[in-house]
Amino acid sequence: MKILVVEDAKEVVEAVEICCTIRWPDAEVISTDQGLLMHDLVESETPDIVILDLGLPDIDSLDVLPRLRKTTDVPVIILTARAEDSSRVKGLELGGDDYVVKPFSPAELLVCMNAVLCLSAAAGLSGKIISNNELAEAVWGLSYIEDSAIRMRARRSRIKLKDDPRAPRLLHSHRGLGYSFDLAS
Repeated sequence: MKILVVEDAKEVVEAVEICCTIRWPDAEVISTDQGLLMHDLVESETPDIVILDLGLPDIDSLDVLPRLRKTTDVPVIILTARAEDSSRVKGLELGGDDYVVKPFSPAELLVCMNAVLCLSAAAGLSGKIISNNELAEAVWGLSYIEDSAIRMRARRSRIKLKDDPRAPRLLHSHRGLGYSFDLAS
């Protein structure tokens, strides 16, 4: 996995790099402190995910994010000290996939990254049935997990997505096969 960190505080870059390489030992972390370079790095490095600070020395990332969204759907997690609702709402409206406030918990960041990466992967698989073992590998990095754990995660995901479990529109169960995600609904 390749992760682009756009952040001007070296200690934050190091913290992100440490928690990502612990979770994904083969992860490659690329970083820059220049928001204006983000678009070029996304094109040249093709990261799987971008961790983006809003307060960069050269430009406000809220000005760069819409430009990025015109050319790519790479998942973007905004990691910033801006905790006010207006910044959070604007960041998500302009194309951020999630928003984490500094100081941050490494566990929280990893959970957000997992969720965003899974949704991104699901977007590329609209309608394809994904087995429980494939889900276990993609979400937890495990080759096997109990079916009950997958069912529990599916139930929680439906709650977050406001998807009625009796008549799901988005996350569909396929008995004995796995799950599919329908973004067309």
